[in-house]
Amino acid sequence: MNIQLMEYYREVKGCTYDKISELSGIPVETVRGILSGEELPGEEARQALEDVLMPGSVFGLREGGRYPEGGAKGFPDMLGESKMAYPEGGAKGFPDMLSESETAYQAGKGIYTLEDYYALPDERRVELIDGVFYDMSAPSTGHQTAVLQISVQINDFLRRKKGGCRGFAAPVDVQLDCDDRTMVQPDILIVCDKDKITEKCIVGAPDFIIEILSRSTEKKDMFLKFRKYKNAGVREYWIVDTKRRKVIVYFFERDQQPAIYGLSDKVPAGIYDGELIIDFAQVEEELEYIGQ
Repeated sequence: MNIQLMEYYREVKGCTYDKISELSGIPVETVRGILSGEELPGEEARQALEDVLMPGSVFGLREGGRYPEGGAKGFPDMLGESKMAYPEGGAKGFPDMLSESETAYQAGKGIYTLEDYYALPDERRVELIDGVFYDMSAPSTGHQTAVLQISVQINDFLRRKKGGCRGFAAPVDVQLDCDDRTMVQPDILIVCDKDKITEKCIVGAPDFIIEILSRSTEKKDMFLKFRKYKNAGVREYWIVDTKRRKVIVYFFERDQQPAIYGLSDKVPAGIYDGELIIDFAQVEEELEYIGQ
């Protein structure tokens, strides 16, 4: 991970230099010097910082909060008054939802399945990850603007390419692990195996996924879903941070270091060897038009 990306994740996680020093064992002044670009890290120091700041790090997961073992103890009920409209016994007594600020990034296995997922009201937008429900609030206008602009560029490319790959945009269900405990809704995805595309959902890992960060999904997309996508076999994963004007590219297929771009850059897709390029200047122009 390069220094620019380390500093980006430090900002996202909201951790201090003192905390990084405590977790990495590196003196705080050295941490500050490295992350400010004033000091070049040795290989040992770089690895120690990556262990703390990478999305899969223990600290990153703890930042999201951890619930006690033993199920849903203390989980907030996010259904509100709508819960009163349904009979007892539905969906195991109606599952609790976790909001972004309360996400259990290390909660382990939950108790809910696809049966519970499909029992929820149609208007209720959630994701099911390892048996735990995660509430999803309505996306912002900036979020939807970014999804639209990127999707148009991707689908224009796929039509010209005339291959077997197909592009999709949320909401579309993805049964990521092909089991009954996880169903996610990535913002943008490309699927190149037509056998994974069913009328009901995508079954299995897409080849390419983009998540547009929003306040209600930021930590989940950057930490929890990062790990899920990588382990499931997603070949490439992009995180678009419109607030900080950054694009983070993870090319899992080649296990290479992540790259960080600005929101005005042209970003190549690894799965197409750079043939597909997303011009984020178009995205930024539309965001500025709506004042975001």
